[in-house]
Amino acid sequence: MIEHQYFICLSSWCINIKIGGSFVPFDSKHQNTVQVDEHLWIKFDDTPPFDKNYFCQDDLPYLVEGLKKVKNQVQKNSIYPDTLVIVSNLQFSLCDFQSEGLTAAMMEWAGKAFCFETPKVTVCFHKEKNRYEYTF
Repeated sequence: MIEHQYFICLSSWCINIKIGGSFVPFDSKHQNTVQVDEHLWIKFDDTPPFDKNYFCQDDLPYLVEGLKKVKNQVQKNSIYPDTLVIVSNLQFSLCDFQSEGLTAAMMEWAGKAFCFETPKVTVCFHKEKNRYEYTF
């Protein structure tokens, strides 16, 4: 399993997301997959390795968006013509969290997994809104 920890702290609260996963050749026998692009799919692991690791389907679109942003690099560097990314571990604090952080975290995980430099993501903290603002 390839693990990556995404961390951003520009205010009194921080976003800290841990993603663990792997990639395998895509096969139509895989169930519950989401197609990211013509040659790229993603899914949550059917049997995550951690007892208390429950996946929320609401998080999946943000992970898909992260892969879409780096799909060309993934496809260029993948050893498989059709690639399935399997997310086995997704951990974060609900108290200090923004869904957009999942997009940036997945981009960075993919960079680590497929050995490419992740495109720069600009993040700033909007004090009045008490939110991080992402520019992809």
